[in-house]
Amino acid sequence: MNQNMRIPMPSSLPRILIVDDNPSMIRLLGAIFDKDYLVTFAMDGKTALEMVEKDPPCLILLDVMMPEMDGYEVCKHLKDNELTADIPIVFVTAKSNAEEEFYALNLGAVDYLCKPISPQIAKIRVQNHIKNKYTNGFSVMAMDALSLAILIVDEHGAVKYINTCAKELLNAKIHSLTIKDDYLFAISFSDKSKLSAFITAATSTEEIRSAMFLHDEEVRQIFITPLPSTSSFIQNVTMPLALILITEPNETLSEVQLMGKLYDLSPAELRVATALLAGKSPGDYASEAGLTLHTVRSQLKNLFSKTYTRRQSELVALLSKLPPLRRQD
Repeated sequence: MNQNMRIPMPSSLPRILIVDDNPSMIRLLGAIFDKDYLVTFAMDGKTALEMVEKDPPCLILLDVMMPEMDGYEVCKHLKDNELTADIPIVFVTAKSNAEEEFYALNLGAVDYLCKPISPQIAKIRVQNHIKNKYTNGFSVMAMDALSLAILIVDEHGAVKYINTCAKELLNAKIHSLTIKDDYLFAISFSDKSKLSAFITAATSTEEIRSAMFLHDEEVRQIFITPLPSTSSFIQNVTMPLALILITEPNETLSEVQLMGKLYDLSPAELRVATALLAGKSPGDYASEAGLTLHTVRSQLKNLFSKTYTRRQSELVALLSKLPPLRRQD
């Protein structure tokens, strides 16, 4: 069995990695999941780690008992690496005692499936773990990687989170915003009233988002929106929070373009997303843009893959709002 072989699936589907030294178990798990996921596999721990580092999957089904490097060691390596620590790991093993299960979960696994596998239970558990991973949205680590300056503040402007880009921007002292005693302030009187009004709206209403410009040596656009209530970022915080995003210098974005930056959409993918949000079908957009329907559908598949949605209705619903954020635990 070729260890790097893929079970062919549409590229828009979430990808899972099966790690097991038993070809029969790989075939069994592949048969369970190949209708809903892009399935890849590795037959040893070292190969699995190499594959995950090169192209991280949405979830890993990991056998415990393997030669040379067992599943527990593989899990430790993945959880010790900040680039792979967020990948959900489900152990699949013949070890059914409580001590083994406790040990596996304590390592950071999200679940523990005992052999013989129940296909129905395995499918629903994997489905729930992948759904939880991506409805939770961006982690703190993901926000730090963005070129957008991002802050989270409460209704009084107290800063609850600030990413690296925002720290650099506010420390530069060439703009109209500043942080003093852990509170966000606008320096000019007119900007103070705007900032206060926008934060109040974001923390007291269901208003989607607003935009204003910061007039400094460089013009920047600011978006302020309610932090989605589904975000686990707000765990143990009872007051309303607002999410603030500040663009790069002299960059004017529409709300759809802002989503494009957050999801790393190409210009072609962004045009398709804009058309869908305007209520157009893929066929209508293809005719209007002079493209083949095959080309538009290919771009639509890329959109599904990047946003972890599976249907057009899900994609439109997601792109019409800011994605929820989650803590980096």
